[in-house]
Amino acid sequence: MPISWLGRVLPAVALCTVSAAAPPRPSFDCAKASSAVDRLICSDEGLARLDRALAERYEELHRAVSPGGFAVLRKGQLAWQAARKDCVAKDKSRDQAVACLGEAYANRTNELASQFKSAGGLSIEKREVGRRLARLRVDEADSYPWLVGRPQAAADAFNRYIARRLMPEKGLFEASGLKLDAKPDGDTTFSRYYEVHHFDDRLISIEFFQYHESYVGHAWRSEFVVNWDVRRGRPLRLADIFRSDRDWQQAIYDYAMKQIREAGEISEPSGWFNVHELDDEDAWLFDDEEATLLLGHGERSLAGASADVSIPYDVLKPFLREDAPLPVPDKD
Repeated sequence: MPISWLGRVLPAVALCTVSAAAPPRPSFDCAKASSAVDRLICSDEGLARLDRALAERYEELHRAVSPGGFAVLRKGQLAWQAARKDCVAKDKSRDQAVACLGEAYANRTNELASQFKSAGGLSIEKREVGRRLARLRVDEADSYPWLVGRPQAAADAFNRYIARRLMPEKGLFEASGLKLDAKPDGDTTFSRYYEVHHFDDRLISIEFFQYHESYVGHAWRSEFVVNWDVRRGRPLRLADIFRSDRDWQQAIYDYAMKQIREAGEISEPSGWFNVHELDDEDAWLFDDEEATLLLGHGERSLAGASADVSIPYDVLKPFLREDAPLPVPDKD
């Protein structure tokens, strides 16, 4: 008696079902999982998927970065892996531990995405400097971007500017000019980190965050932006972006004040911010989809007023030069 079509198809369907139902595997062998973190990852499909995705991204960066970039990448990964054990502390339930690990993976993934970027033959890598000035009880943690790849002249121009602008070799404490007692009564901490918001063969737009806190006063912060014109080999200027024959400052200022009022956090923003802040090149951040105007972004108390206003490129378009090196989407 011939085998029916159903007899031939059912085993294949069963194989496909088993294959489709196979749970995602993490980046390591669960049979050898020895730590509480690894065992939890192996028991949760969502965490297993996140672990494999992050491991693949890490290996991708490992192959792409320079030796200096990999040294920083590896150090950060080891520190992150060690910190995960806090998520499986005895006082946490399983659900809490899963949520904590999920957040840790998301944060690390976002961190790598914002600190390592490639475009054409160039790549941005993270560099770090840490210092402990024991006599003055000062701790510094400084991270900054470094450009590698080809053309070498383009990378060198950017790196010279970063070295001159950020002075990582000098140190955050020395650059601040802060005066401390010969025998301080408390600690002083400084930190700086960055996020790359846009990177292509024309424009690099990076947001920097700096913090310091000391026994001599309360905590302070500053935010600023470096927009780098890749083809010109220099910082991007507002004159490279906006048309000189249009009063773009007043129009964009009115738009920003309206957005802040509607957000409801500052009822009278014009009392805090003035139109001249729009002429500050450090206040403009350019993402792939929109621009952001950072108002009140200079060094200030953490209690000081500030506002980040998102500005769609459609709002900016009437005021932009045709050759502005911005990621403005083409019209459909």
